[in-house]
Formats: sequence, C-alpha cells, structure tokens
Amino acid sequence: SLARQLEREHIGPELYATAWFITVLARGLTMDLCMRCWDVVLATGDAAFTCLLAMELLKTQRFALLTSDATQMPETLSLIKVEDEAATDALLRAALASYNATPGSLLDSLRTVCASTG
Repeated sequence: SLARQLEREHIGPELYATAWFITVLARGLTMDLCMRCWDVVLATGDAAFTCLLAMELLKTQRFALLTSDATQMPETLSLIKVEDEAATDALLRAALASYNATPGSLLDSLRTVCASTG
C-alpha cells in the first residue's frame, strides 16, 4: 500500500502535507477552485475533514507514487496538486464521502492530532 511504501522510505507527512495544511490546498489552484475547497472545509467546520481531504489528495496520486523511484517520491509528493474543476469536485466528493463514512471515534482521534500539532 501507499502508506507502507511511504513508511518504508521514511517519508512522513511533515515532508509533504505541511504546505497543504498551511494553505488549505491553495498552492497551484486557481482562486475559484481554492475558494471551492475552502467553502467545503469551512462548511464542515471540522479539522478532521482537512486530514481526510489530504488523504484523498494522496489517493489521487497513489499509482504515480507507488511506481516512482524511491528517490523521486519527495519531489512527486511536493508537486501534487488539483488540476482542474472536475478534479477538484471529485476530490471534494471523495473527501466528503470519507468523512461521512469515518467512525466518530476515528474523527475524534484526527481532531486530537490536529489540536496537538497546532
């Protein structure tokens, strides 16, 4: 799996996800797409949703990451972005579906992690 591959290569989320969380995925998005993402993030009002949004973003690039050379993984991760309106909508739908399907106890754990790193 992608998680095992990243762990095996000692590539933690702090190496690639920090910019996503700081900018709420704004880097590389048009203003319209950025506002669409922010609208959904703010509408959920839950820090756990942002974690699931980042997870879904990783999943969009799972094949490229799993097939890339280990030395290229950090660069590949740093270049991940949402390409267009359709991709943004698909990402947000997937993140909302994950959010709605995630047990409350796991969402609580994600909230705790978000609060302890802030």
